[in-house]
Amino acid sequence: MKRPLIGVTSATCAFDCHAPQPQDRLNQSYSRALWQAGAVPVILPNLPEDAETVMQTLARLDGLLLSGGWDISPTRYGESPLNEIVKVDEERDRAEFPLIRAALERETPLLAICRGIQALNVALGGTLYQDIPSQVETRLQHQQTEPRHVPTHTIAVESGSRLAQIVGAARLETNSMHHQAVREVGEGLRVTARAEDGVIEALENPLKPFLVAVQFHPEEIALAPEETASVQACRALFRAFVEACV
Repeated sequence: MKRPLIGVTSATCAFDCHAPQPQDRLNQSYSRALWQAGAVPVILPNLPEDAETVMQTLARLDGLLLSGGWDISPTRYGESPLNEIVKVDEERDRAEFPLIRAALERETPLLAICRGIQALNVALGGTLYQDIPSQVETRLQHQQTEPRHVPTHTIAVESGSRLAQIVGAARLETNSMHHQAVREVGEGLRVTARAEDGVIEALENPLKPFLVAVQFHPEEIALAPEETASVQACRALFRAFVEACV
C-alpha cells in the first residue's frame, strides 16, 4: 500500500524564553505514530498563508492532523482571557484556522488531538472552557504528572460512534494533558466520549469521510511498548485515519 501524505500542524516557540530565534515545533510522537500506522508525515510550518496557498498545500496532502500545543485566543469565540493561566499562541492561530476551514471545505480526512479538538470546535463556532480548574467542578486530574504515555483516567465512548467502532470498546483508559476543553459544541459535531466528570473527550462528524477529534494524546500511548487495550485502541485510531487517507 502506498503511504499517504499527511500534514501535521506545528506549534511555535512563543513561550520558550530560551529559543534563540523563532521556531516551528512538533513532538516526534505525532510523526512516529503516523509512520507506524503507514503514513508519511509532513510537518506544516506556521506561515502567514493566503487562501490560494492554503488550498495548494491541501491539494498535495491526503490528510491533516491537528496537533496539540498552547491555547487558542479566546477572542476567536467572543471572550477575553480568563486569567494568567491562559497562554495564547496567536501566530499559530493565524496559520492554523484558515487551514482547518479549507480542510473542512475540501472534506480532507482529519484527525484532531488535544489543542486540535479545541481548534476544530472553535473553527465551527463552538466555545471552550478556558481553564478547567477555574470553571469546572471536578476532582479529576486533567493535567497528569505521570509519563505522557501512561493512561490516568477513563472515558466513556458513545455506542455506535465511529470512535467506538475504531477502538472496539465502550470505555477507554486514556492519558490527560490539558487545562482547556470543549464547552459549547461547534456546528455539525457530535460528542462521542466524555470523562467521568462530564468533560468532553471526543467529537466527530459522521457525515464527513473522516473527521474524528480527541482531547487525549493517542500518539503517546500508541508508541508505548506494552500491548494493553489502550495501546491497541490508540494504534487502531491511527490506522483508521491513515486508511481513510489512502
